Amino acid sequence: MGTNLNARNRLPEAVVRTIREAIEEKVREELRGIFPSPEAEGPLPAIESFFPSDFDPVAEAKEIGVREVRVARIYGGAPARYCPDTKTIEISPHLDREKIASEIRSRTGVRVKPEEVAIWLLYHEAVHHTRKRHIPPRNGLLSLLSLSDEIEIAEEEREVERIAEDWFYRRWRWRRT
Repeated sequence: MGTNLNARNRLPEAVVRTIREAIEEKVREELRGIFPSPEAEGPLPAIESFFPSDFDPVAEAKEIGVREVRVARIYGGAPARYCPDTKTIEISPHLDREKIASEIRSRTGVRVKPEEVAIWLLYHEAVHHTRKRHIPPRNGLLSLLSLSDEIEIAEEEREVERIAEDWFYRRWRWRRT
């Protein structure tokens, strides 16, 4: 006859519940450091507050075919992202405009002013909308990509940057002169 070890070694339900609650609280505590609660960060600003007053991000996005442009908490460090499923561009409320402008200049040679960073981000993400190939997110915990995938993504990003530069000048800078 077999012995049911679970029945014989079973902990009282109250002890199991206490252990489970302690583990869940510990996990919540650790995740708070990684993913701060929305309440802790306060309300999100209006999307228009990220752009120069003479630039309408909603109208510009709609003209390109993007459904919505909004401010969203983006975890993982990206300043903006495009979701092909919802055709939405999200911009992080935590933009370090000086740093991003410097990175754009070092990658592309384009001198984007800090107050124009959101425009560049909008165009960059909108280019992803117009492309047939959508690259997978690279900051997910389970996104292990092969070297060939990484090379293909880097090539796609270079092409996106090239088109974003063209749009930035054609749709924004030249329009202002």
